[in-house]
Amino acid sequence: MSSSVPAHELGWVAELLDLQLVVHDDQLGGGLDRLAGLALRRNPRRAHLLVSRLLGKHLPVDPRQALAAAAQLAAQLPPEVRTAGPLVFGFAETATALGHAVAAAVEDATYVSSTRRPGRSHLDFEEAHSHATAHRVLAPRELLAGAQDGSQEALPPVVLVDDELSTGRTALNTIRALHALAPRPSWTVAALLD
Repeated sequence: MSSSVPAHELGWVAELLDLQLVVHDDQLGGGLDRLAGLALRRNPRRAHLLVSRLLGKHLPVDPRQALAAAAQLAAQLPPEVRTAGPLVFGFAETATALGHAVAAAVEDATYVSSTRRPGRSHLDFEEAHSHATAHRVLAPRELLAGAQDGSQEALPPVVLVDDELSTGRTALNTIRALHALAPRPSWTVAALLD
């Protein structure tokens, strides 16, 4: 069931940018206002910013609500992914805690995150719309690549966790980089807001 919210009901940022929101599926209830708000920033790549009301990164939130949202996101993963000891990946900076909480809710999951800090990285990718575009993963290569014998059976599934997907480009860039390192037959992307 879809519902549409006009710009003047979303606040001054949405009205200024003449945005309209269409909600197709509201798993948590409460609409967009429960999940996120809009803000402006000085960034020539993307002036608007979706600010999560569930993460506790930019706005205060009851930790029980943030953990419950992560647990619900984990519960929506395909059963074959949840039970296979997945590699769960959180994006810097905003979704690192969300990714960690999703991994904590999945039995035998391993958690890694990207960072923008310098260091020896085995995986680099870009987040084109960000204020700091370069991401790197400082986890050991063996953790990211899995078995060295080339067997795809040994590779755990990968779950990419982000707070919001707007274009999907960051997820695609990450998949391309991970696939070049260790090809997998499928990928799972989980986000609070798509």
